Amino acid sequence: MLQLSGQNPLIVAGDADLEYAVDAATFGAFVHQGQVCMCARRIYVERPLAEAFAERFAARVAALPTGDPADPATVLTDVPDEAEIAQGETFGPVVVLEPVESAEQAVARANASDFGLVASVITGDGRRGLRLAAALDVGIVHVNDQPVNDEPHMPFGGVKDSGWGRSGTGFAAEEFCELQWVTVRDQDRAFPF
Repeated sequence: MLQLSGQNPLIVAGDADLEYAVDAATFGAFVHQGQVCMCARRIYVERPLAEAFAERFAARVAALPTGDPADPATVLTDVPDEAEIAQGETFGPVVVLEPVESAEQAVARANASDFGLVASVITGDGRRGLRLAAALDVGIVHVNDQPVNDEPHMPFGGVKDSGWGRSGTGFAAEEFCELQWVTVRDQDRAFPF
């Protein structure tokens, strides 16, 4: 089992509850100063909510208590998909916020990453959330929740450059063990030739 972190997307659909989406994104991006492998690094918001979301999210982030003023929480916009900050691991209090024309476009941009640990989809329609989750190329998807979730009884792990295998109870035993078939006969047997 090898877990190598992620460049985790959080998708806000146009039918999402705005205040809940802002709350989930703020926590999901900046819990523990963004130094959690599951933190949201890229937030894609469908245009119907994009402007209002950006205003409220920026205000919430600006109000977060910070330690060293040299490292404030940071929200970046208009970041090209190929930029290092949009592709590599930041592991700190920084997030890329981008408007998208559709949640499907957000999924395509999310899947363009070399990483695939975890993703979140915030939507007013749970069935739509499940359809989007199925299209995401990640090991874990949380619909209508932020991405920093871990349950010891569930398989934890990513795809692509986010690692190989799964940990978590029986999954860990399966990943950390090598199966071996051993037979022992307690009596001689007859062979046909």
